[in-house]
Amino acid sequence: MSPGRLLQAIGLAVVTVVFIRSLVVSDMTFEFGGLAVGAMVFVLGRYLDGPQEKA
Repeated sequence: MSPGRLLQAIGLAVVTVVFIRSLVVSDMTFEFGGLAVGAMVFVLGRYLDGPQEKA
């Protein structure tokens, strides 16, 4: 697994954990901050993965 794909998986995991925890924790800073961090990690992984070849 390439580093870019690994970061994408980690980003999705962070977003999933934040969504699940937001059912218990009702703090908007946690929710939006966690989603922003997860999205940034995912986008960084997409950037490191490089451009995809179109077939």
